[in-house]
Amino acid sequence: MIEAADDRRLQRLQKLMASQDLLIIDELGFVPLSKTDAELLFEVISQRYERGSIVITSNLHLMNGPKSSAPNALPVPSWIA
Repeated sequence: MIEAADDRRLQRLQKLMASQDLLIIDELGFVPLSKTDAELLFEVISQRYERGSIVITSNLHLMNGPKSSAPNALPVPSWIA
């Protein structure tokens, strides 16, 4: 999404992701997200809310939260733990 934003293709990519029946986000948390990355991800997820399914995979240990000390690590929603 960052590359698409740099190339002025972000809106087209977001529309494409919003229009799919299923969006799979694989290995979330494998690479720390910058503030911009997290905002873009939130926007995609919010655009799909109640419109399409999302599958998110991660190898993070969810019961104790992310093991990363990165300031922008994704918090674990309370409904998962």
